[in-house]
Amino acid sequence: MGAGFSQGISGQAPSSANERPDLTLEMQVSVSIEVEDIINAAKAAGDAIMEIYEGESSKWEVQMKGDNSPLTKADKMANQVIVEALSRRTPHIPIISEENPLLPHEARQVDE
Repeated sequence: MGAGFSQGISGQAPSSANERPDLTLEMQVSVSIEVEDIINAAKAAGDAIMEIYEGESSKWEVQMKGDNSPLTKADKMANQVIVEALSRRTPHIPIISEENPLLPHEARQVDE
């Protein structure tokens, strides 16, 4: 597994003390993860989903989200499996997913 990081800042100084500088920040982050690791995480998430859905439907624990879409125990379990797998391989990269609470901007910044 490898990672790379590069950034560049360009811009113009303000023409007066009351103006903000015009800045552009470009950033590229590259991370290598073995395809097999991703496949294994997806299979493990699928197994977690099937374990829930092959059981009694009363144990699916269906909740309605704010947008009126369902969230089940299987959704939560699959998310947990995938997040844990990705976090083990790329602990320095915050994970954003539909089932996770949105982290503050500072926590989502990638530092290497």
